[in-house]
Amino acid sequence: MSSNDNLVLKYDTQYLSLSYDEKLSQINLSRSLPEDYDNHKIISINNNLISNLNNHQIFIIDSKISPKNSKSYSLYESVLKPIFQILGINYTYLKTNSSNSIKEYADLINNDSEKHLILFISGDTTIFEFINYVYSNHQNNLNNIPNLTILPFPHGTGNALSISMNNLNDLNSIEKLFNWNQKHLPIYQLNSNNNLIPINDSLNTLQNKNILFTVVASWCLHSTLVYESDKPELRNNYGSERFRIAANKILAENPVFKGKITLQPDNKSFIYNANKWSLDSINSNSFTDLSYLVVAAVPNFEKTFKISPHSTIESDELHLITIPLVPSDKTISLMNDAYNNGIHINNPLVGYEKISKTKTLEIEIDNSMSSKLSIVCLDGSSWEVTGNDRKLSITAFYQSFLYYLS
Repeated sequence: MSSNDNLVLKYDTQYLSLSYDEKLSQINLSRSLPEDYDNHKIISINNNLISNLNNHQIFIIDSKISPKNSKSYSLYESVLKPIFQILGINYTYLKTNSSNSIKEYADLINNDSEKHLILFISGDTTIFEFINYVYSNHQNNLNNIPNLTILPFPHGTGNALSISMNNLNDLNSIEKLFNWNQKHLPIYQLNSNNNLIPINDSLNTLQNKNILFTVVASWCLHSTLVYESDKPELRNNYGSERFRIAANKILAENPVFKGKITLQPDNKSFIYNANKWSLDSINSNSFTDLSYLVVAAVPNFEKTFKISPHSTIESDELHLITIPLVPSDKTISLMNDAYNNGIHINNPLVGYEKISKTKTLEIEIDNSMSSKLSIVCLDGSSWEVTGNDRKLSITAFYQSFLYYLS
């Protein structure tokens, strides 16, 4: 067992030993210095760190639908609760119990003079919902939006945000908490000419023309896969296997997604022509038949699925990944290349374009697209794009309220 699997928290004369069981995805905690402590990473905790933590309003948000939850083990009960009690750290524990829970918890963030630290035992979508509800509550006066520092524990299905923060397991997240290195977390915004209809019940009360995201905005096969795999008949019965089932169904159909991709203020269309992707002057024929369209803010969607190798989580820039309409076996091959350290971007079929923070990416969905093929994905949530003028704009969202621990 390497030192990456072991951690010792030293506070005054107390020792808290944590070892990570990768097979069970669990942390074992003991209140003693292990005999083999040379194989442990040791973090010394002083009173200044404890004071800093207690100067934050700390919430631990625990998602009941986390695939890692079990009757025999709880990260909160077995690890976080005893650590916080021993170190004298004040916090509020919140466990989701309905589709309205995240909105209710976001409503607790109402004091702009306080600093807030949110520990998420969840996946990306829970964090997405929380950030959007906090923003929605304060969007009429963004100068008074409270500061938020987030620390994700990878308890979702893909965990793109945690993984891209290098929180590959719960022990990594605990280490980040007590090393306390705070960094700005960029946010991006999707704007729509028409209402976006949320598919997820937990988002029904969210204003739905301007949505924030931190991980991904997508259309085409990616968003359709997320939408199909999240249907109750798959989510409730097949766990993570639901993605393979949904993927097989969608790839067998291999639908055409017709859209126009534009970069502003350059007034250029991103099109596939003569076996290559290029930025050309906008014209009426700029619609392209697509299989895949992803706008990524992070490098990895899964631990080994490197969709955007040039992305870094702290940079205020996005990367566009596109694939024209191709046979489904070719799409599968390109996605397999993404598991091979992201070599898919070297294939001429794949368009890969950096979108800097001064640029706006516009995606126009052709009116011929059915409602089923007009679903977009934002950080794991699904939204139907409605109306006749189905144009989406994606930009960096300038803000100074959101941070993460690196």
